[in-house]
Parts: sequence; structure tokens; C-alpha cells
Amino acid sequence: IFIIDTSGSMGGASVRQEKLALSEAISGLPFDGICIGGLAGDMFCAALLDLQPDLFAELVRLVQTLEPPPGLALALHDAAGGLHGRRFDVQLPAQPNHRHTHYREIRELLDNAELPSGVSARAQAIFRELAEAEARVHGLETDRVAFHEVGNWDSIIDIVAAAFLLERLQVSSCSCGPLPRGGGRVHTRHGWLPVPARLQDRKSVV
Repeated sequence: IFIIDTSGSMGGASVRQEKLALSEAISGLPFDGICIGGLAGDMFCAALLDLQPDLFAELVRLVQTLEPPPGLALALHDAAGGLHGRRFDVQLPAQPNHRHTHYREIRELLDNAELPSGVSARAQAIFRELAEAEARVHGLETDRVAFHEVGNWDSIIDIVAAAFLLERLQVSSCSCGPLPRGGGRVHTRHGWLPVPARLQDRKSVV
């Protein structure tokens, strides 16, 4: 945890110098020293929208080209708890039955949507990475992969929103440190699986 004194006595050049020193200190840390877990899609989008919140209105219009189900809405809230931050929320109508969404369906959805070419390419690449990893784990052809949570509308929008924000902010690469592996077993629709399940190391960057 890093704390910067922003009181009146630390205004102007003093704060700028302190921020610069903190930035240099953080940039020198190894990734495995500061990465302690995964990052949810809505958290990733919220962080990028906090950098440039005026992109939210454009994102809302973009999502409509996907022809989402009636009643779906996006919201950008200020974070609770007295700390500055944003919360990106995909609000869905009640879904009576969970259904799997095949990778080929998502690919066709993105192909048919009127997305800018760069946004479409990034979103397609993200889903392709996920589908190829799933295919190897389950011993399937890529087009036969059926997504569970990733195939839900909130996850689809998280990924498309991330692709849009990365494109608009002109982010050329993303990286992260090693994630914690965990342990034990978890009950899934495929039965009990060990944690971690078979890991797929992906070296390409979307």
C-alpha cells in the first residue's frame, strides 16, 4: 500500500516530485511482487474508463450493434467506500435458463456486428485464445467449444468493451505477472476438477 500526502503542505512541486518518485519505485518492482490475483473483466473496463470516462457514451452505442437482449443496460458508477474509483456494471434482465454458447456463435456475432475493425480484431483474438485453450483441455475441435460463463452476455460485453477501450486508448501490449495457482478441487458442469486444472500457457498478447 502506498500513501501520498495531498494536504496543503504537500501541494504543487512537492506532490509532483513524490508522485514521480513513487512511479519510479513501482516501475522497478518485479511483476510477481505486485500481482496477487486475477483481474475480472468489469474491473479491467472500470480502470480504463476511469482514465477516460468520456468513452463510456461511445461504448454504450457500440454495444447496441451487438443486438443484446432487451433490458440489458450498462452503468458506470463511482466506487463506494470513500475511495476514488469506478465500477463498470452490465445489468442483465433475469435469465430463466443458463445455456452454453458455442465459440462459433460468438465469432459470428462479432462478424455481424458493426464494430470498428480494430475493436473487432481484438475481441476476436481474445475469444480465439480462450477457445483454443478450451479445445486443448477438452480434446475438441475449436468450433465445438461451448463456453459457460464466458458465453454469457455480461462476459461477452466485458470482452468487447475491453477491446474497444484498448483500441481507443491505443494500447499496443498488455502483460501481467504469474497468477496464484490455488489448490484443492472444484465442482463444475464437467464434474469434480483439480485446482488448478490443466494450465494453458499463452505467450501471445492481444
